[in-house]
Amino acid sequence: MADFSSLKVGLSGAVIFKSENNKTFQEEIEGTWNAVIRKRQPCAFVRVASVKDVVNTVKFCVHNKLEMCVCAAKNSDFALADNAVVIDLSDLNNVDSKTVASCLVTPLGSYSQLGVAGFTLLGGTGFLSRSYGCAADNAVEFELVTASGDVIKANKKENADLFWGMKGCGSNFGVLTSITFQLHDIPDQVTGGSLYYSISQAPGVFKDIRDFIREKADNRISVYLIVHFETSGPQAICRFLFNGPTKEGNELLLELTNRTKPVDNKVKALPFDQFQTTGDWLVPRGWLYYSAKGSWVKDLTDDVLDIVFDAVNKAPESRTMACGFIYMPSLGGKLREMTDEDNAFPFKAAEYRVGAVVAAQDRDSYDVVKAWADGLDQKLSKYGIFPQGPEAEKVQKRLKELKIKYDPENVFHQNVPNIDPKKE
Repeated sequence: MADFSSLKVGLSGAVIFKSENNKTFQEEIEGTWNAVIRKRQPCAFVRVASVKDVVNTVKFCVHNKLEMCVCAAKNSDFALADNAVVIDLSDLNNVDSKTVASCLVTPLGSYSQLGVAGFTLLGGTGFLSRSYGCAADNAVEFELVTASGDVIKANKKENADLFWGMKGCGSNFGVLTSITFQLHDIPDQVTGGSLYYSISQAPGVFKDIRDFIREKADNRISVYLIVHFETSGPQAICRFLFNGPTKEGNELLLELTNRTKPVDNKVKALPFDQFQTTGDWLVPRGWLYYSAKGSWVKDLTDDVLDIVFDAVNKAPESRTMACGFIYMPSLGGKLREMTDEDNAFPFKAAEYRVGAVVAAQDRDSYDVVKAWADGLDQKLSKYGIFPQGPEAEKVQKRLKELKIKYDPENVFHQNVPNIDPKKE
């Protein structure tokens, strides 16, 4: 193993080895969201406390030809790798949570525990994306450390081409140390929460909700359709958000519930940050998770929904499927107004994303639910958007040029989608 003494000397953070501090080392591993990756054994964790720490760690790893992983919230399956140095950015987290109290927000994920940085670098869609676009479109500046150890900023005026590439494929170009976001006005209380339906209602109800969103054509309305598997069987849920005046939100909600007849209605007026936490129960940490790729569909057709509910009917027994779910968040709106000149996010034209996250508490059950999720994913794939043609090729060429410029040796390859600079 490499001698870390030279790195430790100038580090204001900490280097954690299993041989020196097994308890803290194990706590780092067990802090990951997905228990599947906890069997991986990095050679060290580096808890950085400053941008200078990041620079020194990247230079050290490159010089010693050490694998690098980068994490903060530890939600990604790329948070750990065998024999890697894990750059833990969690001590650099400094998200201003007071903006909602000032009625200001930026579009982030669909639940409160989702890491901001990795989510944004992939584009990032959530409940406010129909109103304000994806998270990456609301970034006004990125600061990152490149493979050469340089600290650079990317915005519309400085490194503008890199700024574009960061919005969809950003983990390819360096270690992100800071994001500055544009903020938007939001009511002090939104209309949000969950509507619950029996699984027998769900096929018709989900089509009705889809049609309702299309008919209203209001970017302030967003839904997240879910089939959640419980020990008692599957349940259909619609997480609903209206980003506008409460009176108008209540009127829209009444129209939707009269049309769909939920068995339970947990939608109410509440601050947006409280609404974000209402999805946290769906994704508890520490299960053996498998996330199928999912499909970004241009239209949520009846055929797509029929495939989903056929899979629900053929799912493994409830005890095995418990804690898994099928997700269908609404997209469109502001997202569809963006072009390939605005960002490198390839799914701007999608109306919904459809996929499955399955979970298990033991390896035997994991293999069963994974096979089921892959089967659903394969059937949905023919309806998904696949970037192709001259415009997509232009985007890929542009991204590859950026990769060659900032990371020609593909040092940062623990990511998806990875851009291989040497692949023809």
